[in-house]
Amino acid sequence: MAVDLAADGREALDLARRARYDLILMDMQMPAMNGVEAARAIRADSLNADTPILAMTASAYTEDRQACLDAGMNDHIAKPVEPVRLFDAIARLLAIPESEPAAAATGPADEDAVGLDRLPVELGMELADIAAQLDRDSTLALADRISPEHPAEARLIARLAEEFRFDRLLDLCQPFSDQGRESEEQTREG
Repeated sequence: MAVDLAADGREALDLARRARYDLILMDMQMPAMNGVEAARAIRADSLNADTPILAMTASAYTEDRQACLDAGMNDHIAKPVEPVRLFDAIARLLAIPESEPAAAATGPADEDAVGLDRLPVELGMELADIAAQLDRDSTLALADRISPEHPAEARLIARLAEEFRFDRLLDLCQPFSDQGRESEEQTREG
């Protein structure tokens, strides 16, 4: 997955005129040209007239959502962005089936059954933090680091990171996140 970043709406428009994208994530509050203006310009004059645009805004008001849709954006998610909602929106806009059998193309079907429960709690919590940031490179680096001691788990983590399935990684890390919260609560109580 390749990602280009724009500092403002004008730069986003310039990028959209030079390259074709599968998806555009559009922040609504940008300097120089806001997200609504940038989306309208992208729809009118770029290589991405039909590319799905996902609006990201601090406002969850109906009228703001409607303004995004009126500008030609396909969907809207409110900040702070919850990773699961972001993944769902991306999958929907890119028409990725929920039950896509990714393992069939990349490894044995039972690899998902490995789970991550054999990882030390500290590693699981570290992975949960990295996955929540959607950080592919750091996730792959962690998988590489744990590979000698936990090869099956490392393969699973790497595969899910390569497929940008951070939603699945977060699900697998949930027990570690729960343990971390319980430990913090016990520390505060003690």
